[in-house]
Amino acid sequence: MGKTLFGLLLLLAASLVSADTVFKDSFGDLHADLADADRSGKVLVLVFSMEGCPGCRALEEKTLRDKAVQSFLLGHYELVRLDLRGSLPIVGPNGEKTTESGFAGKLGIFATPTVIVLDRNGRPLKRFFGGLPPAAFIEKMKG
Repeated sequence: MGKTLFGLLLLLAASLVSADTVFKDSFGDLHADLADADRSGKVLVLVFSMEGCPGCRALEEKTLRDKAVQSFLLGHYELVRLDLRGSLPIVGPNGEKTTESGFAGKLGIFATPTVIVLDRNGRPLKRFFGGLPPAAFIEKMKG
């Protein structure tokens, strides 16, 4: 019983520091996500990644699991993860229908992880390589 309870507590603790906790549950409608973020007084951030990307793995396994990063992001931003090579249909921030990869191409994104911070009208405010250590990631988001 004691070992089972300890195992469950470890799983619970691991889930609390998951990178997934900073990502918004998005249904591929960035136009709606942008409106939701604006209503919440937050800024929408797009994180482009792809399978097998070492920088993406570092971003998700180290930086986005950092408690200071999570606290900072959850207070100011809503993050949506997009696949650079993805073929899923999405609605862009301005209401245009496209795919994940089509939208990435429109933004000129060819490397991952790329972080795009949008203004309230869906235009990119800043863009940077996201595979940074926690403190540097926060500084990029602030600056």
